[in-house]
Amino acid sequence: MDPKKVYQKTEKGEEELRTRKYGLPQNLRQVLIFVDGKSNITKVLEKASGFPNVGQTLDELAVQGFIQLDETVTFAGIKDELIATARQTLGADAEKVIAKIKDSPDTKEGLQATMTSCKKFVKLVIDEKKAEELIRKCSEIMSRL
Repeated sequence: MDPKKVYQKTEKGEEELRTRKYGLPQNLRQVLIFVDGKSNITKVLEKASGFPNVGQTLDELAVQGFIQLDETVTFAGIKDELIATARQTLGADAEKVIAKIKDSPDTKEGLQATMTSCKKFVKLVIDEKKAEELIRKCSEIMSRL
């Protein structure tokens, strides 16, 4: 279970909360209430910390079709991954690249232009091999857009 993933209620989950149609046991129903489509798994676990076996309960709700992982790719999530990759690849030299990524427009084209600019910057200021490594890793991340 990836703690950064976000669960969202399915139509079945929404229906259960409205009508109790499926007779979900109270412990499962209580955890279902905490799934809001915005909070990642870590936050859901924190919210439901008073309940036993929340991780298993989430798995069970997913298997039964009450919740599903939100596979929507967000620009904020992609930017976070790009920033982490820049830090990992460039170390202490990553700050200017990170600033460029943060300021990048939230469009595929804007982010691609930013990464092209970052590659040129890293190639000129830091190292050509680091620039190639950074772009290779970032291209994999951006391929999900």
